[in-house]
Amino acid sequence: MSQYEFPEKNPKKKFRKKKHWKKCCKKKCLISLLLIFLFVIIILCHCLKPMPYPPAEIWFEEEFEEGLGDWEYLDAQWIDNDGAKDNTSVRVARDEYLTPNLNYTFDPVIEGEEMVIEFYMKLEEIPGATTLASLDFSTGEITAVIDGDGYLGLSFGLFEPAQYSTKKLKVGKWEKIQIYINTSEDQVSLYHNDLKILTTDWSGATPLLKIWLGTVWLYGAENYQPTSGTYYDAIRIGNTGLLKPQTLCDKIRVVF
Repeated sequence: MSQYEFPEKNPKKKFRKKKHWKKCCKKKCLISLLLIFLFVIIILCHCLKPMPYPPAEIWFEEEFEEGLGDWEYLDAQWIDNDGAKDNTSVRVARDEYLTPNLNYTFDPVIEGEEMVIEFYMKLEEIPGATTLASLDFSTGEITAVIDGDGYLGLSFGLFEPAQYSTKKLKVGKWEKIQIYINTSEDQVSLYHNDLKILTTDWSGATPLLKIWLGTVWLYGAENYQPTSGTYYDAIRIGNTGLLKPQTLCDKIRVVF
C-alpha cells in the first residue's frame, strides 16, 4: 500500500451507524409526540374543568312515602315495597285507562331563570315510543320521551319530531333523569344518571305550572304508545345544585 492510498471503510459498520441513528430519531419523535399529547391533555383538563354549582336548593320534593297525596291520577298505584333507595314509589300502567298518568299542579307556581327537574324511574318494558314525564310552562311544554329502542330524548309538542340522545334506558333498572332549563340562554338539557346527554334550544319561559308522569301523548309525530308499566320515585325540583358538574371524562363517556 502506497503512502497515497487509504484503507477502505467498512460498509457494514457505516450501515449499522445509519440504522442506529434512525432508531434514535424515531425514539425521540415518539417521546416528543407523547409529551405533546400529555401537554394537550393537561391544557384540556384545565380549560374544561367544570365550574362548581351552588349548594342545592330544593323547591319541591315528593317521595310518595304516604301515598299519592295531592297528585291527580287516571291509573296509578302506590307501591310500599318497591322503590329507589328503599323509598316507596308509584306505578302508572295501562290497566283500565288509555292514557295512564298522574300529575301535580304547583301552587304557587315555580319561578326562576334556571331550574332542574329530577326524578327516578324504572320501566317494566318498552312498548314503543312513549312519554316519560312532561313539564307544563306558561309558554308551552317540555316532554322527556324514549323511542322504540329506549333512546332518551326531548320533544316540545305532540306533532313535533323529538330530538334523541345516544343513551338509552334499561328495562327493570332504576334510572335517574334530570331536565335542566336555562331561560337566560334559551336552552334545555337532558341528563341521564348524572351525565348530560342532550342540549337543545328552547325559547319558552317560566313559571312551571304542572308536572305529568307517564303517558301524556298518544300517536302524533313519533307514534307514541301508552306505557305498560312505569315506576316513579324521588321527584325533586330545585336549582343547579342538583346537577353534577361535567368533567372531560364525563363528556367522553357520553360520546362512547
